[in-house]
Amino acid sequence: MYNDTTYTNNMTFTRFMGKSFGIMFLGLLVTALVAAFSFPLLLNILRMGFLGLFLIYGLELGVAIYFQARLMKMSKGAAYICYFVYCITTGLTFSTLPLYYEGGTIFMALFITAAMFGCMAIIGHTSNIDFTKAGPYLTMGLIAILVMSLINALFLHSSTTALFIDYAVIIIFLVMIAFDMQNLRRLYSASSYDSELQSKLAIFGAFSIYLDFLNIFLRVLSILGRNSDN
Repeated sequence: MYNDTTYTNNMTFTRFMGKSFGIMFLGLLVTALVAAFSFPLLLNILRMGFLGLFLIYGLELGVAIYFQARLMKMSKGAAYICYFVYCITTGLTFSTLPLYYEGGTIFMALFITAAMFGCMAIIGHTSNIDFTKAGPYLTMGLIAILVMSLINALFLHSSTTALFIDYAVIIIFLVMIAFDMQNLRRLYSASSYDSELQSKLAIFGAFSIYLDFLNIFLRVLSILGRNSDN
């Protein structure tokens, strides 16, 4: 297990991890609250047609790209703003979920996702296996899944293939959780001399595990929803 007394800076590793998880859970809460109350706003935005879709998805994608590309040059406050803007726009898109899934299915998906997330976070934090070596393979797997998803959506229209994709994405992001947990150690070690940088990297770490959680949640929800339909 990582020794949080290795460094003598203002933030111990335990505090660094706690801050990342705290920001991550706060982001999930913001997303959930926005999703619960913003559906009328989403309808008004979608009435704008293509411009509305571009406004939502373009902003979400643009913030994610800008955040990762400019993290080292932006202030801590700007990093917080980028993170929570992303959480808010994600909440807007999630406000449509009750149209497709029952409330019980959504809560069950949240419970299952939280359980899997917790298990993999512990494994990533305590395991001697170096999950950071899996980075290139995870990237290749995500690209392959993206290509397969496009082929299925445009040509195959196969429910079996869609189910396979759901399970594959869950597996990839479960490994990604362990990867990100160990990457947080490296981020902490690399920033041990700079408390401002540590704070920004804690936000970036929160963003990474936030994405892991939501990607697993959406696929678990898809599987449960498909089973309910059957």
